[in-house]
Amino acid sequence: MKARYTFYDAAGLTLATSVPIFDTPLIIAQKLQKYSSSKLAIMTNWTTAPIDYTPPAPGAYPGIGDVAVLSFDPHPGSYGGTLRVTLPSPVDAVFLGDGETVDPSAIADLIAAIQAHALMPDELQAVGNYTVGYRRKLTERKY
Repeated sequence: MKARYTFYDAAGLTLATSVPIFDTPLIIAQKLQKYSSSKLAIMTNWTTAPIDYTPPAPGAYPGIGDVAVLSFDPHPGSYGGTLRVTLPSPVDAVFLGDGETVDPSAIADLIAAIQAHALMPDELQAVGNYTVGYRRKLTERKY
């Protein structure tokens, strides 16, 4: 099962992060929303209908081009690659004083929720340790 968490900004642009899960997507969603200043909607194949999939009113939320990327290793003794969870429009309290490095103590409940309810993408094994988090600015796509 994979939950797709879609964030909206004031311009109606979206950025999604998908997380393999083994139970309800709402637990991780509540923690993601707590640390983002964007509107969160959830689309998941775990249920038959989307949950709160309504874009926000224009002008209500900041742009989604600023993200925090959180990385997790597999649980010791299991295999698989790195799980990366993207948090669009992170609040300032997510970062250390340098403004670039995620402070794990500031998002301890989000980290715990991901470790308890998500799965590694390759082998669908348990999520292990949080390894690093950093700020990344997304560039605008030009077609």
